[in-house]
Parts: sequence; structure tokens; C-alpha cells
Amino acid sequence: PNIGVGKLHWLILDVGVRHPHQEWKWPSWILLNKSDLEELSKMLRQNEQPVWKGNAEMKRCFLKIAQLIQNDRTAANESWVVIYINELLMHMLSFLRQGSAHFNESLTDSIRTVQLFIKDLKTNFYEPWTLDSMADHCALGITRFVHYFRQLTNNSPMQYLNHLRVKAASEKLIKYPNRTVSHIGYDCGFSSSQYFATVFRKHFGCTPGDYRERRSLISAKIY
Repeated sequence: PNIGVGKLHWLILDVGVRHPHQEWKWPSWILLNKSDLEELSKMLRQNEQPVWKGNAEMKRCFLKIAQLIQNDRTAANESWVVIYINELLMHMLSFLRQGSAHFNESLTDSIRTVQLFIKDLKTNFYEPWTLDSMADHCALGITRFVHYFRQLTNNSPMQYLNHLRVKAASEKLIKYPNRTVSHIGYDCGFSSSQYFATVFRKHFGCTPGDYRERRSLISAKIY
């Protein structure tokens, strides 16, 4: 089919949170009453549906907001924009009340925050993490953070972190034969070559240098 030129309108509201378990803090100019706002917050937080098919009222609000912003160079239409955003939120609430989305309370649990952190940790393990900084990153106390972390991985946070680091280091030792052992240890997040060697030996039963030498000999025999 022939599809003409279209426009995509984004409306981004900062509700002051960075983790799923944190309570939303709407801007002060949102005029919905407390019970409606709490209901809308709960509905939006407890579903992961990225796209909804809206209705005519929601479409009208979006188009009106876009028109006001596009034609406004001096913020003269700010009050009208606020009015239409509030109207849009009320239409969204009515829409969700009709059972148009599926909700999952577990999406707002603290354990999900830790679950998402663990997922990200697999790619940013090289950062200078400490137990305090990991818990702080998740906006949780250390006790709760460690409890959820163990529940999800059966390891303490530092044990899991070191596992990711030595696994990456073992691969780099073979992939980069000209890079020093110390350099690889630092690249993978270890604060010292001594600590790197200690953790590596605990996981593989040998030093990083011995591991590289053994793997090199095995590769040479294969070829």
C-alpha cells in the first residue's frame, strides 16, 4: 500500500523515578484528584504494553497539544497545553478502566529493580562497583538488595560480579595474547593485579598467566 508522510508526536512526562519499585511523583501542574492519579499511576506502572490503540478523544488531545507547541514561540500557549495534557490523562484513565490493558503487580516489585540491574551488570561489570554503590544504584538498602540478589542468582552481589569479570578476563586472555595480564584485569574491573590473580585462581584453579599458556598450547596442538 502507498503510505504518505506522517508525524509522530511524543509526550514525555518526568515522574521523578528511575526504578520500577519507586512511587511516581507527578508534576505539580497535573490536576487530577488524588484517587484518580493513584489509579492511573498504578495502571501505567503495572503493564508493559508499549502501544495502545487510542480513541478519538485521545487523538484530538495529542493533535491539539502538537498544534499549540508548534505554533508557539513565546510559551504563550503554556496554560492551554497544560489543560490538554490533563484532559489527555483523564481520557487515558477512562480508556484503561474499560479493561483495554493487562496488569501485572510484579512489575512494580523491588525485586524487579534488582532483576533489571543484574541484566545490565552483564555488560557493565567493568565499572568500579562496590556493594554500597550497587544497592544505591537500585535505590535500595543493602540488606534488601543482597536478599533479592541472592534470591535471583543464588550468589552474593560481589560473588556474581567477580564471576562475570573473570569469565570476561578468561576470554580476553586468549583473544588478546599481546596484552598484559594486569591490563586485562584492570579492563575487566579488578582494582589490582593481585586481587585479579586471587579471584581468577579461585575460579579456574590457576593464575591468569598459566591459564593463557595452557590454552595457547591446546590451540597449537589443535592446529
